[in-house]
Amino acid sequence: MGMQWDEVVYASQIVHDVPNVMFSAPRARGMPLLLAPVGLFTASVFAIRVYLVILAGVLLYAAFMPWLSLFQQGGKNWRYVPALAAGLFATLWMTVLYGDMAYPNLWLAFTLMAGTGLFFRAVSASKATVGAMLCIVAAFAAASLLRPTDSLAAAAPLFLASVVIPAWRRLRPIGAVAAGLAVGWGAWIIEAFISFGGPIARLRGGAEVNEGGLTWSLPRYLDALDGKYLLCRPHNLCDGFELSNSLWWLLLPALVALAIYPARRHGHLTRILVTISCALAVALPYWLLIDYAAPRFLLPAYALLSIPIAFGVVWLLARRRTWARVAMAAIVTSLIVGHVVVQQVPFTRANDGVIEEGRNHTAQAKFLREKYGVHAPCLIVGAGAIQQGYPLRCRSEYATEETLPSKEPLIADAIAHGNDVIVRMRGKEHVPAFMADWRRLKLPNSTYVAYLPKPVSP
Repeated sequence: MGMQWDEVVYASQIVHDVPNVMFSAPRARGMPLLLAPVGLFTASVFAIRVYLVILAGVLLYAAFMPWLSLFQQGGKNWRYVPALAAGLFATLWMTVLYGDMAYPNLWLAFTLMAGTGLFFRAVSASKATVGAMLCIVAAFAAASLLRPTDSLAAAAPLFLASVVIPAWRRLRPIGAVAAGLAVGWGAWIIEAFISFGGPIARLRGGAEVNEGGLTWSLPRYLDALDGKYLLCRPHNLCDGFELSNSLWWLLLPALVALAIYPARRHGHLTRILVTISCALAVALPYWLLIDYAAPRFLLPAYALLSIPIAFGVVWLLARRRTWARVAMAAIVTSLIVGHVVVQQVPFTRANDGVIEEGRNHTAQAKFLREKYGVHAPCLIVGAGAIQQGYPLRCRSEYATEETLPSKEPLIADAIAHGNDVIVRMRGKEHVPAFMADWRRLKLPNSTYVAYLPKPVSP
């Protein structure tokens, strides 16, 4: 798997051999920090993938472990809730797909799950220990470094609950949440003043990049579930959905609601309701403010919702009469197996697309390097330039046919400094005047062509 666009942006901030790609306003520094233990030493995509997939397994365990003690009360069966929740979340196709990829959403899901579970433990304990508070700080600090706005949204119900629930009116747990959020937000605000003209300007810049504004994009997440596209931008790119791949998503409200009755009966209602609120809070900005969808955006919400869903499933399986328990176990087991099987279709489709795209970019970079001698220092401009800039170790600038003429000063400066320059375009796009005498190369496995500023001999 070659590096995807966002992955290159994050990795380039930490990998020494790869020139930095522009770090836009909506991004945060948590993902480069997550890559640092490997990225500081090597640019190897294989090494980064292996590191991330091992880390994903470790963090999956760490994220759901704090919930275990919360369900030790009220009956022996409840202890299975966190394990079942982890299993349900880990079998979603987007969880598996992004388990070795450098996108922040899955890692945010892990940190928010851990932080929320640790908070619930702290407000339920007779005494909040220093170690427990430090764990809460660490979890929300990691979350806020990955996605400051998302982490604040997810934590908002915790702040509200600490006010309205008398038993939770304890300063240390909610203070630990606030301290953790302050780490990521502090870094984000400092960078906003240094690079983006201040926090307000950075928020506006982020809204421009994401085409933000009041909208209602919830139905578009249904369209995005088939795995054909990992980013439905423009929003009509993913029009239509396949019921077989989307039925689990349509059943989510009923599965979540299933937990309400047994949670009330067995003393877990408050935590279940607050967990649902946290999930909705982290999802709402994507539904209301961004006019396109990507399956990965809702991963933190899916992780949080896995707890009430698992609670309801365990309650169904814990029937007192033997015949009812056996029948329900057979039904639920069949549904879970069906869920896992159904997830394979969009996963295979999405995974094949990612692998094919990565292989094509790698092959085209190898073609330019080995046949035409392109090497660092170099500049690659155009569609797909970010992805190919990583294996070529080139500076990269995205450009469309309309914006390419504005890159002429950048390209001229690179040529003047002796850099190799490649402009990557679709075969039928109009060539700007300054490239009229450039050499045109057909790229392998692609409808794209590359332009080099002067003839070179193979």
